[in-house]
Amino acid sequence: MKLYISTGNSRMEKRWNGAEMELEEFIGRISHTIRTAETVEQYGKMTKAKQDAIKDVGGFVMGKLKGGRRKKDCVEFRSALTLDMDHAVQDIPEQVEMFFDFRCLIYSTHKHTAENPRLRLIIPLSRN
Repeated sequence: MKLYISTGNSRMEKRWNGAEMELEEFIGRISHTIRTAETVEQYGKMTKAKQDAIKDVGGFVMGKLKGGRRKKDCVEFRSALTLDMDHAVQDIPEQVEMFFDFRCLIYSTHKHTAENPRLRLIIPLSRN
């Protein structure tokens, strides 16, 4: 399964690069966590601006961006749904598998802790 993915090295980057990518290649890329130096406690005490700067290590948009611009009015189409789960329960992956007949990806975000799970759910679409 191929997905169209736009990537950037920073959220501030003016032009994001878009290309088709096999789902398995995308899974490989998001499977490698980028760890930052601060502790969870230190990170929690930082301002939102400082947190945003620390976690700005590049990113992706699951779809094509008009002119490579990462703005909501520049999304031509999406190749996957991306949902943030800010208060996820521990067994959410099992619940998703039990109730829905589709492939999905789940990974933790920068603020994720065992006490306050923060996950991201990606559901690839069968068409753009």
